[in-house]
Amino acid sequence: MNNTLFNIIMLSGIVLTLVTIFLLVIFVIRIIIRTIKRNKKFPKYNLQSLLTCGILSSVFFLNWIYNPNFLPKGFLNETLPSEDGNYEARVYNYSGFINYKNVRVEIYNRNTHDSKTIYYNFVDGPLHMSWIDENTIKIENKTLDVKKETYDMRRDKDK
Repeated sequence: MNNTLFNIIMLSGIVLTLVTIFLLVIFVIRIIIRTIKRNKKFPKYNLQSLLTCGILSSVFFLNWIYNPNFLPKGFLNETLPSEDGNYEARVYNYSGFINYKNVRVEIYNRNTHDSKTIYYNFVDGPLHMSWIDENTIKIENKTLDVKKETYDMRRDKDK
């Protein structure tokens, strides 16, 4: 995903979440007023709007947390070929509209021309990485097998 599209989607997701919170407050107030006045009319349109915005906000945040394809492309900063030349580690940096630095490492298979994101983290400074063997790479303090392992700081339980 390109950087501009990522910024637009992130901003839209934040606005959608704020609208959902606002609709929730209005819904709770209307339920309280309904209870006090003993009004039998249920605010069903408010509930429909709240559920729609809530579901869309949930889909947005779950996609942001669990989908590595939702990450911004970033700007190619560094490439590091593997020892046998079959793979190439590509480091992409991205700074969004919020002041943070994302680093995404993509493994490019030179034989099949496929690429896969294997590492995503917030890094302040240069990224230290080296190939251990033809299928294993060490990025910062994480050692990953490029065929089956990934690291995503958004799901790291040891932060």
